[in-house]
Amino acid sequence: MYHKISHNKILYFGFALIILYFAFHTLTGNRGVFAYFKILNAINTQNLVLKELQNEKNQLQSQLNLLHPKTFSLDKIDEIAKRDLGLLSENEKIIYLPH
Repeated sequence: MYHKISHNKILYFGFALIILYFAFHTLTGNRGVFAYFKILNAINTQNLVLKELQNEKNQLQSQLNLLHPKTFSLDKIDEIAKRDLGLLSENEKIIYLPH
């Protein structure tokens, strides 16, 4: 036997499909809820990287300030000459230790 489906049931089913469609894309779309939290996580990660780079910049700036003519530090120049250039004064010796 043939069952007649009412016009209202078809409309309700159509509306339900439309609501499911929009709900699905609200969650999983390019600008959906899941994408929002993924972007939020990426922003937090990049903020941590930014803070680390700012700390490194501040450390380098403080080292640079020690080399500025107005705040010249002979100890800092001596440390750089020994560490980077291998220069020593006459009364100093290098003792190499095995690792």
